[in-house]
Amino acid sequence: MEMPLVDNGNMKRFHKSFLTYYPRMLMFKEKYGHLRIPGDDPKKEWPGLQQWLKNIRATMSKYDHNGSGRFEIEPTYYNLLVSAGVTVHIQNKDV
Repeated sequence: MEMPLVDNGNMKRFHKSFLTYYPRMLMFKEKYGHLRIPGDDPKKEWPGLQQWLKNIRATMSKYDHNGSGRFEIEPTYYNLLVSAGVTVHIQNKDV
């Protein structure tokens, strides 16, 4: 995958993290058939993956609701995640 169009420090770090965890996420999904990654990883088989996916889902939610965040800058990441089956958990908020 090529570097994002925006060449600032935060996007470089985001891109590096994405390239580290996205393939791991795909391997997890292939092995288990879902993306419900447990927080407890006693075998240390998937270090950091659950937290990364949690952060990605929060970023996706921000983009879905406000059209802002990292995916506004470079939507290619968002499209890859959606095509891989990553969904945002919707919370019912009654006011």
